[in-house]
Amino acid sequence: MFAYRAGKNVEIFSGKPLVSRKIKTMPKEAVEGLIAIENPPLPGFGIYNPKDATNLGHILRSAQAFSIPFVYQVGGTASWRKIKTDVTKASRWLIAGEYESLEHLRHEFLNIPIIGVEISPRSKRINDFEPRRDALYLFGREDAGIPEEILSKLDDVIYIPTVVSLNVGITSAIVMFHWCSTFGFPTRYAKGR
Repeated sequence: MFAYRAGKNVEIFSGKPLVSRKIKTMPKEAVEGLIAIENPPLPGFGIYNPKDATNLGHILRSAQAFSIPFVYQVGGTASWRKIKTDVTKASRWLIAGEYESLEHLRHEFLNIPIIGVEISPRSKRINDFEPRRDALYLFGREDAGIPEEILSKLDDVIYIPTVVSLNVGITSAIVMFHWCSTFGFPTRYAKGR
């Protein structure tokens, strides 16, 4: 079991679509750093090998807006503290995971599909893709994307059809909107807003 870094006021969502989710409060130990969480809430949205915390902050903010409970990074060293682009302080409310490699992520989430979001020859258009309720969505760093050797190990790869590529922040918000359009949108404002 992996230890997840959690903010001091994190809530864990469990249940079906967002409109019917039950909420339970994170144990007090979360305030002190790393704790173990069984069956972390899904879906999860993360970034592969971020070069800094900028895009991680964009994903955090979108996740808070759409009540997505889990954000993670794979192979990155971006600090979860003092992320300048996390202007709503979403890191206080969400579960955050850190993984050394794709294999580490897979080991922690057995039988959970990992969906890459990348422009590639094997990518499906997002509007032709049926989102999965329990899945991990993985974005690439802006200057390099997700390497081909990693893409080949993912369960699916999707892209947003545009004239030019989008940055990670905008892309993550669109994918979260797509997920919510299938499984439900938040029915109330997030705490602290």
